[in-house]
Amino acid sequence: MLDNNGDGDRRDYGGIHCGEVFDFRLNGVWVPARVEMGDDRKWYLVGMPGLELDGLEVKAE
Repeated sequence: MLDNNGDGDRRDYGGIHCGEVFDFRLNGVWVPARVEMGDDRKWYLVGMPGLELDGLEVKAE
């Protein structure tokens, strides 16, 4: 499960890097998505605007 490190540094999700693709569980279905960092220095999933990464179940292949 993704969660920020608690000190306000939202850039640290345990070694995730821009451009990596992971499977995220959304509504019981595993969906592949690429992770990027916006100009505001916050992580986002490409093609999924407004979806917060915190709390998402994720698996890497």
